[in-house]
Amino acid sequence: MLNKISRIPAAPIGAYPEDSIEINLNRIEAVRLKMRERKIDSLVIFSDREHCSNQEFLVGVGPRFEESLLILDQTDKIFFIHGNECAYLAPSSELKVKTILFQDFSPIGQPRDKSNGLGEILLQAGLSAGQKIGCVGWKSYSKSLHPNLENILDIPAYLADQLRLITGNHSDVINATEIFSDSTSGLRIIVSALEVAQFEYSARIVSNSVQNLIENFSVGKSERFHEQFLVGNGQTLSCHKMISFGDKVRRGLSSPSDKISRLGDPVTVAFGVSGALTARAGMVAHSASDLGEGTRNFYPDFSQNYWDAVSIWYSSIRLGVLGKHIYESVTKVINPDLFHLMLNPGHNLHIEEWSQSIFSPDDNSEIRSGMVLQSDLIPISTGPFCYSNAEDGVAVADVALRREIEFKFPDMWTRINKRKDFLKNQIGIELDESILPLSDTCALYAPYILAFDKCYTIS
Repeated sequence: MLNKISRIPAAPIGAYPEDSIEINLNRIEAVRLKMRERKIDSLVIFSDREHCSNQEFLVGVGPRFEESLLILDQTDKIFFIHGNECAYLAPSSELKVKTILFQDFSPIGQPRDKSNGLGEILLQAGLSAGQKIGCVGWKSYSKSLHPNLENILDIPAYLADQLRLITGNHSDVINATEIFSDSTSGLRIIVSALEVAQFEYSARIVSNSVQNLIENFSVGKSERFHEQFLVGNGQTLSCHKMISFGDKVRRGLSSPSDKISRLGDPVTVAFGVSGALTARAGMVAHSASDLGEGTRNFYPDFSQNYWDAVSIWYSSIRLGVLGKHIYESVTKVINPDLFHLMLNPGHNLHIEEWSQSIFSPDDNSEIRSGMVLQSDLIPISTGPFCYSNAEDGVAVADVALRREIEFKFPDMWTRINKRKDFLKNQIGIELDESILPLSDTCALYAPYILAFDKCYTIS
């Protein structure tokens, strides 16, 4: 049911919890251990601006404007291969990364007269015939694409061709992306106490911004006008800002435009920075009485059933539960006469917005300590077009990780416990002790944006 709620007052953002070189060195050594387990001699990590999380995770920087390669062997060598403009964006000298200029990584039209050919550069970086080379792009793939999954690469063809030429054996060049993103053993699927603190910092930025937009929403103003409330505090965006009104909401991922909000419109807002994303969607209305005749009788049941699914997600997730059981719990409460889910009921979260998902009907992966999970249930109406959405992230922590967080980040620990008390006493959702809400708006959902203080609660 809908009840009037006073949200938790936003705390000052404070300083960002910074990495140390030791953390990067430990991550690099963890990668080398994975390489030895898979008998990989050299690991080639390809990055572009959209897909640079694996490189950023290891050495703290990703390319801007161009592409880059990070190449590791099993000993102590690391090479950063870059274009013209990323020479000054190289990793810290403390990581002892050797840099090599490859100008074909630069934007088209820039100089190409100072670097060697790709083959010569790869040999300089230690690649040679007879090696087993692991390639890290963005994804691993399913058997529906090709039965020989190990050799399916998502790096540029010119790079894959050159690597296969060097090794002399097509089958020795393999997809090794799962070193980072495997649902049970991926290095970016299980995070540290520091990463939880970094992601909580980001979660507060995006959730406070989205809530600020909602509380300052204006009928008759444009999407671009409302974009001013999404303030990133200098954090790297994980996606462009998304605001849509009316029929444009059907386009989902579109950027703000000059479209004006009208009473009765659907509305969606999403804001993501590195480590967090918050989204809200509903109707530009004070109540169902502001909606059109076709939607007025449908939307209250639609949005209530949507929030029923969201609240089940929050109350069901806990340490040790299988991903498929969360899928079953959520889908069981969905009324198919009202909506179906577009994607999985939630996913793993890291530097990028979607790093993996264990929430599918056949996934036997357990929810493990150190996972960061996004409540991301996207409903597709089976009746009149309308929309609901309430996305935020949580971390999963066993006793040891909780104690570490409490000791190292006491202010964050206090905020987390305030959120858990709020959810229990104001919303009616009691989170498992292993679940740590990362923003003040987790499970806080007002379906009518002009009545933002009237949120769904468990009666």
